[in-house]
Formats: sequence, C-alpha cells, structure tokens
Amino acid sequence: MMLPMILNLHVKRRNHRRLTLIIPMFLIWLVMFCFMVALLPLVLIAALFTWRAGTGKSLLMAGPLLIILLFNLSGFRIEVRQKEKGFAFVMK
Repeated sequence: MMLPMILNLHVKRRNHRRLTLIIPMFLIWLVMFCFMVALLPLVLIAALFTWRAGTGKSLLMAGPLLIILLFNLSGFRIEVRQKEKGFAFVMK
C-alpha cells in the first residue's frame, strides 16, 4: 500500500463531453505532513494533561490511525451520478 499521488477527476457533462482534471496529491501530502509535525508538540502536551481522564491515549492514537486511513485510500473511487431529483453516490 502507498499514498495516492495523483487524483484523477472525471466530469461528464450533459453534452457528452468529458472533462478530466489531474490533481497532484503529493503536494497536499507535503503540506499535511508539515502541519502534523508542527502540531505534534501541542498534541503531546494535550495528551499528557488528559491522560488521567482517559482521552489522552485516544489523542495519541489519532495520528497513526489517520496515516493508516490515508495509505488505504489508494484505488478508492467515488462516482457521483446526477439524477432528476438529486445525486446518487457510488463508492468502490
């Protein structure tokens, strides 16, 4: 498993034209990594103060769980189909 590096966004229009947007996700991962590193000392202090209440361990496990979630997004697809009265979401 690895992080998804490119997001392909396919948009079909009513006149059957297809618009494809390619978004480089590795730029988003870099910004998110820097943000997580910057917040790490605050998270550790918050976990230290809330350890006796029982929420400190959950707070420390949020980071690794987020990383596991991001690594499992590779190959994830969401299809959004417009119907007459709303949208239909199909996740694969």
